[in-house]
Amino acid sequence: AIRARTPTSAGMAGISTPHRNFSERLLKTMWVKLYNITRVKKDDAVRTRLYLLCHLKDIAEENLIGQCTDGHSCKQRSQEQLKRLIREQGGSDHMGYIFDDKLRSMCQKTP
Repeated sequence: AIRARTPTSAGMAGISTPHRNFSERLLKTMWVKLYNITRVKKDDAVRTRLYLLCHLKDIAEENLIGQCTDGHSCKQRSQEQLKRLIREQGGSDHMGYIFDDKLRSMCQKTP
């Protein structure tokens, strides 16, 4: 099981994934090391990330429902960001997540 976090989650504060140009050799080494430590295969990680990106709106909606309930924080800013993310679904930029035609096409094929 995995726990999906939206960009508004407290644990995601200040987290970004800038695009960097790593050499193919370094990327291969990083994936091998990740697999050796976690037994997570590159294809599985890519497929999981795609699934989460394609279902970001659903994840955000569920997160919004949990706001201000017993045992959870009640932050107005987080609620506003979640509402914006949900509203902008289908646009070109979701709080740093770029949705281009290629990604939209891939999402249509993802259950």
